[in-house]
Amino acid sequence: MIIVSDTTPISELAKVGYLDLLPQLFGKVVIPQGVFNFPGGKSRALHPP
Repeated sequence: MIIVSDTTPISELAKVGYLDLLPQLFGKVVIPQGVFNFPGGKSRALHPP
């Protein structure tokens, strides 16, 4: 199954250390470029410094 995610589930799961849960549950997770670039540093959850 492929899902398309917006910022809320990504940022909230990243905050609690469960970002890897989405692909485990759904297989492939598609994050639109606009969501990845969302102001507020949400993309940092995917690529920590």
